[in-house]
Amino acid sequence: GWQVSGSTSRRFFFTDTGHSYAKWIGDTRNVGTIEAVFFREKARPPQAVGQGSSVSPLRERAAEGTVEGGTPSAAPEADRFAATGIGERTSFPVRWVRFEEDPVASASISLRYEYRRELIRLGVLSGEGDLYARDRGRGFEREYAPDPDRRR
Repeated sequence: GWQVSGSTSRRFFFTDTGHSYAKWIGDTRNVGTIEAVFFREKARPPQAVGQGSSVSPLRERAAEGTVEGGTPSAAPEADRFAATGIGERTSFPVRWVRFEEDPVASASISLRYEYRRELIRLGVLSGEGDLYARDRGRGFEREYAPDPDRRR
């Protein structure tokens, strides 16, 4: 979710763009992407044993990243694409730690998501075939999985 203060976060859920947090704040350029960026901590002089506290060397920033094309659209069709909504408030207190990051990220990852119906419409997935069958698979009908050694 989103940290909205030092003690409160808001859960996120998947919804369509028309009901999304991005639509509420008026900027839908980044819907459909979740991004995490990682930074290494700057080297600090060594401390004597027993002084200071342990600080995590990574900082994660989970935020909506960049959508291909990058231009917001007011078209009603765009309101049907997958996005994240801002949900109920939860207690999530922040604990600040001393952390000086290197100015350049050491890694980042972006995850694109979309509803299956849109992936089919865009031609990324077909409505039938192997994936269609896999989505409806229910496993083995017997109590135990078949034993390959018993078929010899």
